[in-house]
Amino acid sequence: MAVAQFGLMEDIPQARRFLELRAIRPCAEVTTAMLKLFDAFVAQRQGNHTEVLQHAAAAAKRFEILGWHGDAHIARMLLPATTNVSGLSVSEIKAFADLPVFTAREQQIAELVLKGLTNRAIADALSIKERTVETHMTSIMSHLGIRSRHQLVDHLTQDKLQLRGSTMRNEDTSVKLIAREK
Repeated sequence: MAVAQFGLMEDIPQARRFLELRAIRPCAEVTTAMLKLFDAFVAQRQGNHTEVLQHAAAAAKRFEILGWHGDAHIARMLLPATTNVSGLSVSEIKAFADLPVFTAREQQIAELVLKGLTNRAIADALSIKERTVETHMTSIMSHLGIRSRHQLVDHLTQDKLQLRGSTMRNEDTSVKLIAREK
């Protein structure tokens, strides 16, 4: 993906051929989805918005079906917020209500991340060790299928905005996560 996003334009055909060869092998569903995402990034660099929408939507759909939610999120970031990834049923899209439940401590940490606190600041605020915060962050991100703190913030604020339009009336900046018993 780095070649599609940031590489030299003359390297793009060779990188795409590599993905195409991987996509014809058995069990190549992930590679096929990666190829769509690759094409979306290339179209974005070329300024072809129609192809960006087409390839990014196809990639997001394929990744969601495969359960690769982090990569689906990357593909959806190329789409306008109002774009619906066509062809997916409601059960195929990982809705906020279907997300794994969090412990009370994970909920506290996620809310503090949304407020912009660092791991050290969170540890100080909750009177725990920074390493414990890191462990909870790893657990939260693993549950959500994401890889970075920025994706966590995007993911939780996106869900909050969707819920605010339908059921949430709370004007607080924190997202209320479902707590689970340990």
